[in-house]
Amino acid sequence: MRPPRVLLVCLCVVLAGCGGAVSPTSDDTRTVNPALGETPTTSPTPERWDGPPGVTDSDVSVTTLAAAHQNALANRSVTVRRSTVVVYDNGTLAHDPTVTTWSDRDQQYVEIRATTWPFRLLRNQSVNRSYWRNDSVTVVRQQLTNGSAETSVQSESLPRSIAVDPSGRDLLVSALVRFDLEYAGGTVVEGDSLHVLRAADDATSNPNIENVSIRVLATDAGVVRAATVQYHNDRYGPDREPATVTVRFGLSNVSNTTVPRPAWVADTLANATGES
Repeated sequence: MRPPRVLLVCLCVVLAGCGGAVSPTSDDTRTVNPALGETPTTSPTPERWDGPPGVTDSDVSVTTLAAAHQNALANRSVTVRRSTVVVYDNGTLAHDPTVTTWSDRDQQYVEIRATTWPFRLLRNQSVNRSYWRNDSVTVVRQQLTNGSAETSVQSESLPRSIAVDPSGRDLLVSALVRFDLEYAGGTVVEGDSLHVLRAADDATSNPNIENVSIRVLATDAGVVRAATVQYHNDRYGPDREPATVTVRFGLSNVSNTTVPRPAWVADTLANATGES
């Protein structure tokens, strides 16, 4: 009877091993890795930002925007004008310079005009100044306070304090760089879609400046078509009087600008070099 007992023991061992490897029944909902039983969540794809260079939906870099403005206009003729009007709180006009530049590649004509100037100038000079230049020579005309004018020919580059970038980049930066700007959506002007920038809530940390209002219109490429900056300064100029400052920047005749050549340019060149 020994053989049947051995067979029974062996059979029990085999069945016990098989029972350990049997898959759970359909009533058992366990998984080997619980994470594999969850439905994957897809992260949203960030929307592409199509604002001008230097501009995002949360920040504006004036220097980057101005550099893009300059680069986009480098080989195009253009007219740029920036006016500044400063009025004291008592209604007196304090300052009103206007800079206008007509440019076409190597040629440029610049006029700087003002009816009043609060600061002392050397040699009885007024703020009124003009210059015409090409790739080899610059002719400067400086108006004096007695009504006469001086002209001169310069073959070297103009001093930085006089030279005006043809695209108006420096005029733009000096008007905007002291303020914090933010993106304010888009608008359509004369059929062109433009981006709008405005003053941020805390546009400046200067305690003397308040009531800041800014509106800038720029293209996708960063060309600033127009900008207006207005603010109140409690201590403007050498007299430290409260005044309202309004700066307007405008771009026109892009790729359609003719550079003027006043008669005094030819006369000055003829007297200095024999050219006409």
